[in-house]
Amino acid sequence: MDALKARRSAREYAAKPLPRQVLSNLLWAAYGVNRPSSGGRTAPSAHNWQTIEIYAALPGGLYRYDAKAHRLAPVAALDAREIAGTQD
Repeated sequence: MDALKARRSAREYAAKPLPRQVLSNLLWAAYGVNRPSSGGRTAPSAHNWQTIEIYAALPGGLYRYDAKAHRLAPVAALDAREIAGTQD
């Protein structure tokens, strides 16, 4: 319950880039494969259908997280950070 009470939205971010290893760790923790024999993920899904897709908007383009290969697959060569990084 303490974690839920402490939850908040951030609207200001550090100007320095997120290190690639930190991004890798975040992607894996959010939706990575942690049981390779069954394809089980770190996040549960109904009937293990795994219908969620995670995208990363980086300066070099838009990428989809391929959890099975634990890599970012290019989707578009555009900088979508400004249009994808807002809540309002």
